Amino acid sequence: MFRMSGRALWIILVCAVLVLIGIAVAADWTTARYASSEYWVSHTQIVQTRLSDLRADLLSAEAARLAFVSSGDERELPLYVSAMHQVPEDLDELRRLTGDNTNQQQRIEHLRPLVQQRLGLLRESVELAKSKSGDTAEQEKLTETGAALTLQIRAILDQAENEERLLHRQRQTISDKTYAWTRIVLTAAFVAAMLIISASFLRLLTELRERQQVEQVVRQLSGRLLKVQDDERRRIARELHDSLGQLLTSLKMNLDHLVSHPPKAQVQEEIIETCIQVVQQSLDETRTLSYLLHPPLLDEFGFASAAKWYVDGFAKRSRINVKLEIARDFARMPEQIELVLFRVLQESLTNIHRHSGSSTAEIKVERAPGTVSLTVADHGRGMSPEVLETFRKTRGGVGVGLAGMCERLDEIGGKLEIRSQGRGTVLIARIPLPGELANREKVDFIPPGEGPSGQVEPPSHGQARAAGAL
Repeated sequence: MFRMSGRALWIILVCAVLVLIGIAVAADWTTARYASSEYWVSHTQIVQTRLSDLRADLLSAEAARLAFVSSGDERELPLYVSAMHQVPEDLDELRRLTGDNTNQQQRIEHLRPLVQQRLGLLRESVELAKSKSGDTAEQEKLTETGAALTLQIRAILDQAENEERLLHRQRQTISDKTYAWTRIVLTAAFVAAMLIISASFLRLLTELRERQQVEQVVRQLSGRLLKVQDDERRRIARELHDSLGQLLTSLKMNLDHLVSHPPKAQVQEEIIETCIQVVQQSLDETRTLSYLLHPPLLDEFGFASAAKWYVDGFAKRSRINVKLEIARDFARMPEQIELVLFRVLQESLTNIHRHSGSSTAEIKVERAPGTVSLTVADHGRGMSPEVLETFRKTRGGVGVGLAGMCERLDEIGGKLEIRSQGRGTVLIARIPLPGELANREKVDFIPPGEGPSGQVEPPSHGQARAAGAL
């Protein structure tokens, strides 16, 4: 099953955080620019409004003055007084609002004395009308002079408004482009965030499904292991009852006969000899059961000797031509590693015999600095890619043997690799050697059946039977 390392997860997390930070910075920058552009658009609109107010207030003052002069109705004076007070305020506000525009500031400075002069003429005309002197010529002169000033003032206001309209169009264009970029950045941020969330969710969902499948496989494995354990106990119980139990019963009967019916000397010797044979057979049966459960060669001489003994027995029993390649001076390893390698070898050959249909098999045991590997290959039916993929992800879809191999290897930090191209299967088990065996002394390889002195010794009855059974 594919699992991401802790370092890879940290790298993904850092990348996601950096992407989110980049999105936040880009979104902040674009929104700030958009807010700035909108401010200047609004500022231009305010300036335009103030220019229109100034123009309207001047017109209101002139209209109120004309109405008062023509009719003498003092009810027109409040509008005149209000407009006269509002015009200077409009000029001051325009000067403040256009502080960033040199051209507009110059126009306002040019406009201010003209406006003051025009307001002065209006004030003089109103005062003249209030005095009721009836000097029409003087009023006409004031009107003509005021009309000329009004034209100059309108011309300057027209220039100012034209420039503000141009600025408004430019700033509105910038604002529209900035708004478009803001939408693009925010859309990209949303898409990136959704991709990150979706990828994380899919990864979590995949891991959850794989974990559920693994848990299901573990439950099945536990159940099957219990069944295998029960079957093994039943087989051992049957062996004890049918073989060792019968021998011990026969021995008891002979001994009871000796006690209850003292025979003649010759008969007594025959019964004792029979008892000795029964005891010897019992010892052989006990040794056979011991070999079936755990080969003593594994503890006494190591994996190399036990593997050769087991392969020879397997080849005779299954009639499969098995080739074992292992160094004669293969050094001893920690007990747990040798046991795991031996169990993997057992299960691999059992699977070849039961499922592959191959008549040949190759076994190669190699040792490199820091690791030992066991390769078992056959030329049988092979495994489908779908089964292999399911096994890699969940360790399911195959028998309990392969799952058990993986569990054994996981316990000591090993790994199991299975290759199959539709014809034949290659199984590779790799196990790290802790500290590369600080004591690197080599143990001489002693083949089964060969004593310490180098002389060949015949295998015991229990060894021969166990080899055939396994």
